[in-house]
Amino acid sequence: MNTYDFNTMEGNEYKNNARNHWNAAPCDSKMVSGDMTLLGKSYFDQVEEARYKDQPWLLEEIERLDVNNKQVLEVGYGMGTDHLKLAERGGVMHGITITPEDKKIIEHRFEIYGYHTEAIVGDAEKMPYKNSQFDFVYSFGVIHHCPNFEKVLDEVYRVMKPGAQAYLAIYNKNSMFFWWTVFLWDYLRHFKFLKMKLKERLSLIEYPNNDKTLVVKLLTKKEFVRKLKQSGFVIKRIHIAHLNRASITHDEWFSDGFIKKYEEKLGWYLVAEVEKF
Repeated sequence: MNTYDFNTMEGNEYKNNARNHWNAAPCDSKMVSGDMTLLGKSYFDQVEEARYKDQPWLLEEIERLDVNNKQVLEVGYGMGTDHLKLAERGGVMHGITITPEDKKIIEHRFEIYGYHTEAIVGDAEKMPYKNSQFDFVYSFGVIHHCPNFEKVLDEVYRVMKPGAQAYLAIYNKNSMFFWWTVFLWDYLRHFKFLKMKLKERLSLIEYPNNDKTLVVKLLTKKEFVRKLKQSGFVIKRIHIAHLNRASITHDEWFSDGFIKKYEEKLGWYLVAEVEKF
């Protein structure tokens, strides 16, 4: 049985694994059947449609964010779907990613759509930006992949101007997807606890992926609040979102009413809107 000691691996080793994974499978590329090597407007349109069909609530969130004429930083921009939406809303865009392939993709995408972004490859735990540089920071589904979660929060706080806001979304430990689908039905019922540690099983939720060392951290709402406050943020709003049938094993057992009722309690994402004073 191959297992990995998550306590002895160096942070850079984790980051190399993450870089290799996202280079091979850019975020959202798995959601469409088009040829990613062509990277034309038709392909990007499909990616956008698939992302917001799966997460319509996220598009609604982005469309209410006040970013017009503001210096906006996205931490972990992936293929740039949300990044483009923020640019369309008037954001002056900047982005940092650990993945070189993403930089090539987003620059090509923005050229096609007629927008500009200052996208770089770098480490979110030590960002190469000045103190108090940005009016708004956006990060969706990224920080929970960083070995030093707390350091990233500190860096986000550092680069924000006084009065700036941030929109930060991470995985929710107290979610139906984790406890019902991953932990109960897969990890326990299929006896995977005999073959791997739970942290290793969590690494495999990032499909397609067979790397058991990919960092995937889950936090409860209480834990997330505590870490945000430790970094100095003032929390304006924190909520839970995204409970859909695709993430529920035996979804036929649950009514639409149940899913709608418990989305704000058992959804997969913890979403924090915070401010720096």
